[in-house]
Amino acid sequence: MLVAIGALLGIPLWILLGWLAGALWHRHEIKGLPGQFKTKVRMVSGIYPHTGKNFPRMTANAIWAHDILIIEKGLLIPRTLHYEVTDAVQSAQPADPEQVNGLGDSPITMQFRLDEGSVIEVAAPGEESEIAQEPFLTDAL
Repeated sequence: MLVAIGALLGIPLWILLGWLAGALWHRHEIKGLPGQFKTKVRMVSGIYPHTGKNFPRMTANAIWAHDILIIEKGLLIPRTLHYEVTDAVQSAQPADPEQVNGLGDSPITMQFRLDEGSVIEVAAPGEESEIAQEPFLTDAL
């Protein structure tokens, strides 16, 4: 009886530990991709699912695939967001490190227009500024 109760309580614990291990491994794999950078994204104008008007507390991992910015955020509940960008609205500008914490001492922000007309602001570490605006680097300059 005691073994059965221990087994019933242990199974959910093993499932949770497996889920956490899988989430951590997935995040580790994404960080190893070439062209990946840490970021925070917020909406400047318009509406987009799971993107608010303020920068989130946690950083996310991002990568460009042609003109689509792919954001992978969340740990226990991972979420992948795709932003179809048409052009750069604002080139890289210095940002306040307190406003976009977690991105180093000299973060930058840039703004991009999405296909549906919304504008997002992307914050990234200053040392990754070229990667962060890569497809639109010539447009932003």
